[in-house]
Amino acid sequence: MPIALFAKTRRLGMVAATSLLLIVVFEGFYTHSYSIPSFDYRWETPLSYLLGPFLGALCMVTVNSVTPDMEQLAVAPIRLWRTATTASLCAFQCLAILAVRPIVNAAILESPITDDSLITLLLSTLTFQALAILSASMWADARAWAFPLLGLLACVGFGFNSDTTPRPYHVLYAHTTASAIVAGILWFAAIAALGWLPPARSGR
Repeated sequence: MPIALFAKTRRLGMVAATSLLLIVVFEGFYTHSYSIPSFDYRWETPLSYLLGPFLGALCMVTVNSVTPDMEQLAVAPIRLWRTATTASLCAFQCLAILAVRPIVNAAILESPITDDSLITLLLSTLTFQALAILSASMWADARAWAFPLLGLLACVGFGFNSDTTPRPYHVLYAHTTASAIVAGILWFAAIAALGWLPPARSGR
């Protein structure tokens, strides 16, 4: 299977363009928030909390092919190409977050995205990329949404106690040494799973 055809079956161009659009939109509205007080006991939750899950979901789209039967018959190193393709998309998303920041700071935001906020955004993106990739590596059907949706519901919906202190798993949205370690371990485990597990098939 030619590399160009492989990239096409992973919808890489569409996913990359959508990723860039989401990054511009979410960074442009970085200072905005939304209200879900009945979930996490806070009146305001930053919109930026949603960027990582959205980008992770887009990474998940590239893990499994739109033509799985063709890949089952291919003699090319499919696992290697899959790993390289998805890892490259993850890197593209993170680089785009870095590149868009000075643009929105200069042209859109009243208050700039600080270094701490940028690091938190990158770490949460890596975490949700990993959760989505791990899910898609194991399942090629609706079950692939299990890990990213569970992470989103836990962190965004129920990330805080009634006294507004963060719950332990809210480390996924923190800027700490622990959050960096968790994000790094999850991400490398997800990339390793791409190379180790065979392409998932629906119903597996």
